[in-house]
Amino acid sequence: MKRLLGLLLVLGMVGCGSQDSAVDTPESLTANQKKRGRPATGHSPKRTFRMADREYNEVAEAASWERMSTSAWIRKTLYRVARHTG
Repeated sequence: MKRLLGLLLVLGMVGCGSQDSAVDTPESLTANQKKRGRPATGHSPKRTFRMADREYNEVAEAASWERMSTSAWIRKTLYRVARHTG
């Protein structure tokens, strides 16, 4: 740390009055950085799951028979099964 400060002093990057404003302080650096994680949007996040292609094609075909999107058919079917389970 002392070597870094010494190098910065030699290069004239700190401790020179008018040039102090050119060096970002830790507070100003953290204020401009993005925060980690998903930002709060007020909307539900999208949920994903893995499924074999063959099974997905069967589900997609069943959804098309009922003239529904695959996603809507999966939600309807899962909810129906979950209500009658347990």
